Amino acid sequence: LEIAHKVIGHLLLDDSYKPPPPRTAFTLLDGPDWLSLIKCVQSLVQKEACCVDVPVPAKVFGDIHGQITELRALFSAYGSPNHRTGDINGFQYVFTGDFVDRGPHSLEVLALLLSLKVAYPTSVFLIRGNHEDRALNEFYGFCDECTTRLRAPPSPRRKRAERSQAGSD
Repeated sequence: LEIAHKVIGHLLLDDSYKPPPPRTAFTLLDGPDWLSLIKCVQSLVQKEACCVDVPVPAKVFGDIHGQITELRALFSAYGSPNHRTGDINGFQYVFTGDFVDRGPHSLEVLALLLSLKVAYPTSVFLIRGNHEDRALNEFYGFCDECTTRLRAPPSPRRKRAERSQAGSD
């Protein structure tokens, strides 16, 4: 829950937030934080029925495609799912998939949506779209974004090994 609140605070509640330039390293969450967040959401979703019955009133969002700026703009215009400045106590939030690919900030979108699910498990619903599929991720860019933006900076030891390897070639 601490990780989720950190992400929500940074990506949703911080009015001064500006997304990083495309292909910039994603530093908000490290590997263990990602795994913890994913495992928590996995546990929550496994407890839900395959076909969820969403109470009304509900807000439905879809085809975000890695556009964190547009998602934040939608939340600004129509209300956002948070307990400080939003309307999470009065509305359910349904995200109908296609969270990633095409846009430059799929990691931010995914981190925010997963964090919202953890923070508000009975009020946020995540429905998988066709872009939450490995083949489409490889074709439309999410795999490339993960490879580029989640790559850990080389440790001094790894740099030496790479230089050594390059010298022996």
